[in-house]
Amino acid sequence: TAQPVFDNQKWQLISKKLHSYGPSKLNNPQTDTYIPLNSKLENSIEILQIEFIPGQTKRITTDVVENISKSDIMSMCPNTIWKSVEQQYDEIIWRFSIKNCPNHNDQSGITRAVLTKQGIHLFHYTSKKLPMESSVFMQWVKNLKHITPPQPQRTLTYQQKIRMNQ
Repeated sequence: TAQPVFDNQKWQLISKKLHSYGPSKLNNPQTDTYIPLNSKLENSIEILQIEFIPGQTKRITTDVVENISKSDIMSMCPNTIWKSVEQQYDEIIWRFSIKNCPNHNDQSGITRAVLTKQGIHLFHYTSKKLPMESSVFMQWVKNLKHITPPQPQRTLTYQQKIRMNQ
């Protein structure tokens, strides 16, 4: 299987999880976690996650997506530094920094959330290197913007397949 390209280094998929949580357990959110090739999760300084939550987009806005993430993190780490970076109608980017929080590594992160007809796509980059240098931050904002949500695969009917082959 082809691995997504995030930047100039090679990444390895270490986890692909289907979750069943939230108000509708039928949605089956999925999270794919990547770390740099030849590293282990325990000692990796960088982590990438691609999360997809099917549906929900008729009832949710980018502000709501950000606020849910913010309240989740703030409930565990109330001293988290949080900043909204940019927002458009169907996407939003925010950053955060966690330091000295019990049971959590010190880390800085950037998230891009994109709403599509299929659902909510979240692209997370996290670094355990504090503070995140502005050049690294700008590069990862650019990298996350280049990740495009997958397009739904259209299933052709038998009649459409016949017409295509004529």
